[in-house]
Amino acid sequence: MQNVYQSSARLSYTTSAGSQSQDLLTPFEITFNNPIKKFDSSKLILRDTNYKPVQAPAWKIDSTRTKISLAVKWDKI
Repeated sequence: MQNVYQSSARLSYTTSAGSQSQDLLTPFEITFNNPIKKFDSSKLILRDTNYKPVQAPAWKIDSTRTKISLAVKWDKI
């Protein structure tokens, strides 16, 4: 007998950038179809165009545990 809920239990995600470039004035967001049970921000690695790790200031998870965001406040020149 096949489990009816098998496809809905699978975790999938979308990003705010999609297939486009990320706008630097808006937070980078990862949205999940189901709530995240465990969230360890040290497991998320942000990399530059040369694949070198970049320090992320702070990842935040929303109260529904379905959206993780990264907001960077850029210095004004």
